Amino acid sequence: MFLIQVNNSVPCTYFCVIGWGPAGYSGIQQTETSRVAIFSMWNEGENLVELVRAGEGALVSGFGGEGEGLKCMKEFNWVEENPVLFRVQAEQKDEYWECSCYYIYEGKEYFLATYRRKGSRPLSKGGFYSFVEDWKRCGAAVGHNSCRKAEFSNQKVWMDGKQINLNTAKFSKVENGLDKFACEKAVAGTCGEGFFLSTGGNHASIESCSNGTIFNKQDK
Repeated sequence: MFLIQVNNSVPCTYFCVIGWGPAGYSGIQQTETSRVAIFSMWNEGENLVELVRAGEGALVSGFGGEGEGLKCMKEFNWVEENPVLFRVQAEQKDEYWECSCYYIYEGKEYFLATYRRKGSRPLSKGGFYSFVEDWKRCGAAVGHNSCRKAEFSNQKVWMDGKQINLNTAKFSKVENGLDKFACEKAVAGTCGEGFFLSTGGNHASIESCSNGTIFNKQDK
């Protein structure tokens, strides 16, 4: 269960709220024409992701590129400064793992989808993560001139009936290859009861943040 509050957004932005390694992720996006919620899960070798059921208004389709699997997208007119709580749960049923995703907005819960996949436990050594992505960032793209920023808090996990609070985060960013574009504008830090991630904007006003920096919630 993770909470996000978007501070700044522009088209072609993905705010990943709950990613769990290496099976999938969920969050909110601002596309070039709309705002949506998304829930994706990857295949594992020959173990393909299957749809169990989708929520009202949710569209499920396959994806490729960085791996293959299923993605669920639902129109969701989220608004900056209004918090969104995401919840992902998984349980083993015979030879399958079933993974479901929900989000709560303005006091109402919405169901995105339930997937299932054979094979190993979906959450492994990859752990949990969140990120902010400008997905239009090469060639003549100018999206990096605009700030994308969000606050992430209330990170809680229940495993085998035991609650685990996640109080530490490690910041990372791509600094090599094509995806390093405007990486000097990607920063992170602590805020309130959680952490913030930001990318893009006026470079002169951005403080540097080194790859691999560790943040604790109690840091000021």
